[in-house]
Amino acid sequence: MDRLCYNRRASLKLVYEKNYDDIGITYNYVVLCSYTKTRVFALNAKKTKHNIYLVKDLVQINGFNTPFSELMTLDCMLVPLHCFEHDDYIINESFFSVSDFASYLEVLRNNKYPHWNLFIFADYYLEKYKFLWSNEMIRSLGRHLGTLPDEGLVRQSFLDTTSTRNEGTTTYIDMRFGSLIQSLNIFDKSQIFSTVMFSGDPETLFVNTPTEFRNETIIYMDELTHNWNVKHFPTQQTLKWFSTINVTMVTLSSFNGIETRTQFNRYITMTSSGKCGLDSPVLGITNREDTVFFECEIPQLTYKIFMFQYIGYRVMVLDSDTIACELQSIEWDNSTYENVLRLYFATTHIQRRWRKCINDPNYFVCKKRLLNEFHILKSQDIFL
Repeated sequence: MDRLCYNRRASLKLVYEKNYDDIGITYNYVVLCSYTKTRVFALNAKKTKHNIYLVKDLVQINGFNTPFSELMTLDCMLVPLHCFEHDDYIINESFFSVSDFASYLEVLRNNKYPHWNLFIFADYYLEKYKFLWSNEMIRSLGRHLGTLPDEGLVRQSFLDTTSTRNEGTTTYIDMRFGSLIQSLNIFDKSQIFSTVMFSGDPETLFVNTPTEFRNETIIYMDELTHNWNVKHFPTQQTLKWFSTINVTMVTLSSFNGIETRTQFNRYITMTSSGKCGLDSPVLGITNREDTVFFECEIPQLTYKIFMFQYIGYRVMVLDSDTIACELQSIEWDNSTYENVLRLYFATTHIQRRWRKCINDPNYFVCKKRLLNEFHILKSQDIFL
């Protein structure tokens, strides 16, 4: 995409300068005056596609009073990653155009996810690069994203500057029914593989999440009982599963020491050396003071992984008393991995050969089976 900016000669130039130090702070880019070749700004930024730079820190270099608005003359676009109400140099002397940024998002959406509405793509982009913007800035961006969709989810802060902001949570509006859904951001991949929802309907959240980012398991707070529950939405699987596995979640209560065992049946596939993936995550909700571990058994291979062979899992804190434990894959050392594969292929080979032996009359086993069945039928006078 060509730069959407002003048709005038740039007086400033952005230059990469690794470890530039200004008053003890290190920066990776500087802005030079094209005429005097002197440094006037220093910044920490990440370059993305289409000549866009996501700016984390930006300062004027001592001795120069060049206004921040002059950065608009650069032949690239600078976009702030952090923007709050007290950042006067962004609000009053903006060094980037919100309308240009919205146009950039539209072009990027058309190239990557053309079937998404622009509001959901903007939410994806802000979450992917961890933008920390005030509600006023997000609302300003929302005004440039075009017409609201008739259905689907829209981040509430795109429409309302008074929406509450809690760390790690996002409030969405269901455009079809007008209901509110509060959850972890649907594009947040830094937590567990399940979606955590604090209020709203889990099915609405699942259906309106883009298919590329859907999690088939949703942890949600029941608004009547105020208890955490799990809802599973089966999805189509494209991987080839070679065996079943029994996963047991063992919980030792910190209050009375009672052991609780919950068994889950899953399918596994070998995704890489020493690692197997589950067709769907194993998820349990328990008190954060309890002790939790997992045991696994592959019945087809009569192979067990006991508690002393540590199985790692991910933990998500739901509230002050409750955690969610999730097992998505199991890692083994190389020798265990090779043994399991050897057992699998040997078992498969034996099963295939035995199937041929009992169904091909050229084999003695098959002849004996057929004669035995014939005598049984004859004795029962079936042919009379």
